[in-house]
Parts: sequence; structure tokens; C-alpha cells
Amino acid sequence: MRCENHEDDTDPANSGRLIDHGAALVFHHRWNTATNTTTKPYDLRHHALGPHQPEMATANAEFPPSPPNSCTKCSPPSPTPG
Repeated sequence: MRCENHEDDTDPANSGRLIDHGAALVFHHRWNTATNTTTKPYDLRHHALGPHQPEMATANAEFPPSPPNSCTKCSPPSPTPG
């Protein structure tokens, strides 16, 4: 999504920005077991980022547990005419 006050977060020039990776959640791949797996911690031993798990814990501690309800710099998108 593009905001008139911000750069496009998916632009490679902004690769250091946080973006929503919700579509990459593991339970999306097996909906029939989603209710069983969403409460279990993900096993990072075989994940590409597994070796960085201690670094991820430190990084997670630096960010709020959830995003703010709204961005103070953005306004809702204008309705598309017609």
C-alpha cells in the first residue's frame, strides 16, 4: 500500500523497514490443523532463521507487542471515484 506521506514499504530501497508478513504464517498452509498449531511455538531448528533465534528475541524485545491502531502520519485512502 502506498501512502502519500511515506515511501512504499515494499520498495527494495526500503528493505530495512518492517512489513507485515502475516501471509507467511505457517498455519496458512494447513487450515485443517490451524486451531491445533496456532498456540504452539514454532520450532525454528530447521528454519533458515533458526541460527539467529537469540538475535530475534533481542529484536522482538525492542518492538511493541502489536502495531499501533493507526498511523499518525497516514490518513485512510481516498475513495476511488465511480
